[in-house]
This record gives sequence, structure tokens and C-alpha cells, in this order.
Amino acid sequence: MKKALIIALLSCFSFCAQAVHILGGTITWSCDGNGSYIFQYKVYIDCFQLNFAPLTEMIDVQGHPSLTTIPVSLIDTNEITPISCGFTCSGPASTNSVNEYVYESAPINLGSIAPPFSGWTFYKVNCCWGLSSNLFANGSNYSQVVHSVMFPYTNQTASPCNNSSPVPAEKPVFNVCASTEKVEHSFMHEDVDGDSLTYSIQSILDGSNPPFNNVNYIGAYSASNPLPGSPVLNGATGMFGFQPANPTVGIFNMSYRVDEYRCGVKIASIYHPHTYRLVNTCGTLFGGGSNTAPDLTNVLTGGVINILTDTIFPGDSVVLSVKINEVDFNPSPISPQTVSASASGDYSIYGVRDSGCINPPCAWFSRSLPYTFQAFDIIKFNWKTDCNVLTQGTNCGNGFRRIQYNLHFSDNFCPAPGIADLPIVVVVRMPYITVNADTLFYNGPAGNLQWYNDTVPIVGATNNSYLPVLSGSYSVHVVSGNGCNLQTASQFINVTCNFNPTVTGTLMLCPNDTGSITTQVYDTYQWYKRPIGGSAQAISGATSQSLSINYFDDAGYYFSVEATDSGCTEMSPEVLVDGWVFLLPAVSSTGDFTIGTNGETIVCDGDTMYFTLLPPYDTNITWYESGNPIPGATSTVLTVTDAGFYTVQGAPSTCPNYIQNLGLTLEVQVITCGVGVDE
Repeated sequence: MKKALIIALLSCFSFCAQAVHILGGTITWSCDGNGSYIFQYKVYIDCFQLNFAPLTEMIDVQGHPSLTTIPVSLIDTNEITPISCGFTCSGPASTNSVNEYVYESAPINLGSIAPPFSGWTFYKVNCCWGLSSNLFANGSNYSQVVHSVMFPYTNQTASPCNNSSPVPAEKPVFNVCASTEKVEHSFMHEDVDGDSLTYSIQSILDGSNPPFNNVNYIGAYSASNPLPGSPVLNGATGMFGFQPANPTVGIFNMSYRVDEYRCGVKIASIYHPHTYRLVNTCGTLFGGGSNTAPDLTNVLTGGVINILTDTIFPGDSVVLSVKINEVDFNPSPISPQTVSASASGDYSIYGVRDSGCINPPCAWFSRSLPYTFQAFDIIKFNWKTDCNVLTQGTNCGNGFRRIQYNLHFSDNFCPAPGIADLPIVVVVRMPYITVNADTLFYNGPAGNLQWYNDTVPIVGATNNSYLPVLSGSYSVHVVSGNGCNLQTASQFINVTCNFNPTVTGTLMLCPNDTGSITTQVYDTYQWYKRPIGGSAQAISGATSQSLSINYFDDAGYYFSVEATDSGCTEMSPEVLVDGWVFLLPAVSSTGDFTIGTNGETIVCDGDTMYFTLLPPYDTNITWYESGNPIPGATSTVLTVTDAGFYTVQGAPSTCPNYIQNLGLTLEVQVITCGVGVDE
């Protein structure tokens, strides 16, 4: 009895003593191939005090009628301390060394029932958020909680297993230098089923008593702004960035969520509590200055690249050559920095190979991954699809799929390496038909075309356009140059009416804006909406002359209206409702100035420099100094003669209500320059 008690206390000590050093975690699940689920719990703990964890843990379950806990066992320990730091979890205690502990369950049968609408919640509560710089009472009043939710899909029962949750594609980043370098890295997840994923910043939850409540932040921090430097998470790609700056140091906690959608239905949410350590002990590079991430250049265009997007058809290829430059030198010992290169993506469906593509679809690289290099290198990415790519994984039947890969480059600066992640976003779609006036147009890969009316081939209709003379459902079959047999979705055409409805109105939407589209006056109406590569679907209840639209739900979709007048029904041509997308604001500097070692602008007393807010931001402009609006400073150009910390906000003239902040502060120092000083 005494021996068992000692073991229990030791297990608690190994967990509880490290509670304030738990940096994050995640709970995911996968199908084991035999109809059951394997649950996995990962927890990240720094090695400041102890570098071991309990051999077993327990995942709690909420909402399931019979399952209340899932036991998990420690199966692996991985150290993710930045390389070349001179310390490890097996060495002297350090908050900069981190272990990843991986726990896994035995196969679990969730039963022949479907989750409720609110889902089944799987969670693990740890102790407290210790020494937090952005939470009330340093986070000591709150318990950490890692949790995920499994939602129902079309009332499918959970047994046999029908979905594996998304899992992180990259190892988490915890240490960040408080410098002028913007921090950007990927939260991208992989999903073996090919489901759609979205990303969002979430409030940290207190795990003290389920259902969990939001924690309280302090100062200017909040659920949407948990970190210094305006954090932004791209909801489509998972790219995350913020701009830490000296002297903002400390431990900052946040949380983000990954939602998994299958054919438009949310089937899982994975929550990630995460800790950033903003440190000012990074030192400087050899020769001075702060560490910067590797620079990425598109070899084909010669320009800087931070994302690659492409739209292709089945059988096509995506090709990219990226040059990676790393010019920084580590200070001790003085040596060129070493860059590690790796890649992630939807391995199980689309495959990733080091070289060659034996059985497409698969992505391959010109280097064997992972690998390291110094100074610079060029890596080539090639993704060759096959003709059946749209039927693999989850097939929603909409003729459209979005696939994402990530190229990851990290230098060996210690304790916070510079990271450059490059998302590669590829949209594969089936060929499709558009309508302009009375003519149908084929859009797709070149090849041998044949137009059909219903199931009957139209004699001689083998060109890219066709003028219908009979009502019917028109489609095109094509044998592409890649040998793929492809079929467009059908487009119904009624050619018997003596009127031609058209759609006009707000065809370009500003971000977060609303508008409307309308048609001429007829007896009745039915509006249709079609995604790119998909089929037009009637919009429930949309039977008026006009249709209200908004940027979030409708931009990027085609709309048409079926109008009936005097018993005759005619379908309008489709119109694309598009939306403006703007780059983030940027400022150029001109005039008499130099740049200091820390990136600050230095102006000699009596000289003048100018900050210019670059297009398209030319409306509703306000310049600020030290957070205060500068009276009268409302044009794109600001004349600067005084020291200060400047920033600006503005909007494009096309969308004057879309006011965006620069997102960083421009420091200006004014000094007295003596005779002979180069001005």
C-alpha cells in the first residue's frame, strides 16, 4: 500500500511540478483501419525543472452517453529544442529546451450512435498558466485545458470510424526574439481524408469546471489580440504572424482553433492552447543586428515569394523553384547559419516524394527531405495530378478541391531560430461552362471537345463555344492533352422565351461589405448560386426581383436568376460576384536619412524626410505619432523633421470604409550631425 502511494505521488510530482512549464498541447484522433479510433494526446513541456512525464494520462469525455474517460499511454518523447543551442533536455535545466510527450490510446469503439449537434468533447485539464504576461493574475487562477470536439456528419454513426481529425503539419514554435523582425510561421494541419480546414484565433479557456469559460486578459490584450504586435492568423492557409518589439518580453499565452469541414458541414474542431516566450537574450549576429528569417525568392519571376497559389485541371502539373538565401552569421562561434528544409502536406492522399512521381498524384522535390545547407540553395517543387484526383479522399461531387502543402525553412540561430514557411495552395477543378448572352463557352484544358444536349452528342459541336438552338441541359466532354476524360457539369438553357433576363448590381464587394443584385421586372423569380467548378443550386427563399449578398458568404460565387413571365421561363447568364482583396498597408521612406543598426530611421537636425503610404491606401488617412493623431496629417505623404514613433492607417478609395492599420511603428531619431558627417 505504501509503495503504491509513493508511485502515485511521484507520478503527480512529475506532472504537477511542471504545470507552470507546460507550453501547449493537442488532442486528435485517427481511424485504425478496423473501425475503431486511436486517440492521441501531445503535450509540450520545457525542461526547466524535470524532463519526464507520467507514463499514463486520462482524457476526459463530455457528452457521450457511456464513455467518460479514455486512458492514454506514453509512447514517445521528442526533443524539439532549437538545434545548435548548446543545451538539451538531458543537460542543465533551461526554459529554452522543450520536450514533446506523445500519448496514445488503445483502439476505442465509440458505438453505433452519432454525436449530438453540440458534439462530443475530449479534453485534458492541466494545472495553471504560470507567469503569464497577458492573463489576469499572471494566469495563476486558471487551469489549462486541451480539448477537441467531434461533431455529427449527416447522422452517420461513429462506428465504424468515418473520420480522422486534422493534425499539425509542423512542430510548434515557442521561443521568439523580441526584435524588429516580424514573426511568421505556419499552423497548417494535414487531413488524411482531404476535408477542408479553416483557422481562427480563439479565447483561452479556463479548464477549472466544464463547460469551460473564457479567461480574463489584462491591459490591451484580448481573445482576438492576445500578443504584442497585432497577431494575424490567415483563416485559409494557417499562416500566423505578429510583430514583437523590444522591450516587450515575457510569457504570452494564446489559443487557436482548426475547424474541419466535409462538404460544407463542420465535423471537428481542434483547439490548441499555445505559449510564446518573448525573450531579449537572443544576442546579436556577428557584425551586429538582429537575426532574420531566410529569404525566399521565386526563381521563375525573380521576386520575393510568401505564398504560391494556382488553379489547375485534373492531369495538370504545378511547378515551383524557390531560392533560399541565408546571409546571417552566428556570433559564437562565428559561422554561417545552417538552414534546415522540410515539407508537409496531405501525405496519405496526394503523397510527397523526394524525387520523381511514380504513381501520380504526388508532390516531389529536387532534394531529399529533410536536408540542411548554408548560404543559399534552390529547391524545386513539382506536383503532378492524375485524372481521378477529384474523386480521391472526400468527394463532395462539386468538381472542386483545394490542396495545400507547406515548405518549411529554419535557421539555427539560438534560442529562437528564424523561420520562413511557404504555403503552396492549389485548386483543382473540373472544366466548366459559362454563358454570355446566347452563347455557351467551354472553360477547361485543351483537347478533343464534344458538346451534348442532355445525353445526345451535338453533330459538329466541337469548338470552345456553342450557340444553342433548343432548350436543354448542355455539357461538354473533353479528352484533354494529358489523356484525361473529363465532363463539365450540365448547364440548362431555355431558348423559347422572347425575353432575356440579366443580372446587375453590386458585382464587386468590399471586405466585410454587403450589396444586392437585381434583374428586370417579371412575374416570378428564382435565384441560383454556383461555386467555382460546381453546379448551380437554387437559393432557398430567394424568389424576389433582388437578392441581398455579402462579402463573406457570396464573393467568389456565380449567380443567375430564373425568371418566368407570361408562362415562359428563361435563365439569365451567370454573373460572378467578386470581392476586393488588398495587400496589407506599406510605407516607403524618402528624403535625407540613414538607417540605424536596429532598423530605426536617423535624420540629421535640420534635414527632412518623408513617409509615403503606398497605393491603394489613399483615403481616410490618419498619421499618428506615439499613438496620437497628428493634426492635419491626412494625406498619403507625411513630412518628418522631428523624432518620434510614427504609424498610419488608411483605406483604398474603392473601399473607403475598409480602414487598415500599418501594423508596425516607424521609429525616427533626430541627431546633431557635425562637419564631415555624411548626410
